[in-house]
Amino acid sequence: MGTGTDRTVRYNYALRLSSGTERQVLAEWDRCRWTWNQCVATSRAAHAVGESCGAARLDKLLTSWRGEQKMAGRGVLGSSAANGP
Repeated sequence: MGTGTDRTVRYNYALRLSSGTERQVLAEWDRCRWTWNQCVATSRAAHAVGESCGAARLDKLLTSWRGEQKMAGRGVLGSSAANGP
């Protein structure tokens, strides 16, 4: 039994975005989903032929994808703001 101080507190938040910000967030989501799908496909293909596919291999591929795909080089992962001043 509890001491009477055990409580569950729930908060609800609503995120309100301007139309421009919403487009940016959705575009970033699309880039993340594309990258995830590429990683899954690469990993599955590698494992199907008995190769390993870890973080180091995927990291190198991510770097190459940024150069090959315009959209992969945009957003948080490709912006100069993400790399610091």
